Amino acid sequence: MQPSRKKQKSDTPLKDLSAAEWKVMNALWTIGQGALGEIHAATERHQDWSPETVKTLLRRLVAKGYVKTHRVGSSFLYRPNQSATSVLKKAGETLIGYAIDGTVAPLMAHIIKCGKLTRDELHELRELLEELGDEKSVELGVSSEE
Repeated sequence: MQPSRKKQKSDTPLKDLSAAEWKVMNALWTIGQGALGEIHAATERHQDWSPETVKTLLRRLVAKGYVKTHRVGSSFLYRPNQSATSVLKKAGETLIGYAIDGTVAPLMAHIIKCGKLTRDELHELRELLEELGDEKSVELGVSSEE
């Protein structure tokens, strides 16, 4: 019998973020890393939170695996443990998982319309849609020349 393997944090899927946690993560992704005071200052532009509130949110984010800490003297430096892109992808997958049949396309259209996309991003989306359309045609046995 093999010894049971202790579950690593990387084996555990990340829990969803609350709206407040998203705001703290956005501040961290913007500044890269910082002490509580710096993160509080970065969130203060959008929220009227006390430093204790930000500290509580940071503690939750550390527990969830989104943030890492590094002790410097008597304080901590906080930095993102997950990239903004990977967290947004996970959130998108969760949202799509909630979609009812036939609602994914309107959902995606709404996201695209509300997003602040650059010309390059729009071009990339067009190419992706064309590529996916070609793949679907092949799966269905339909020639794109028909």
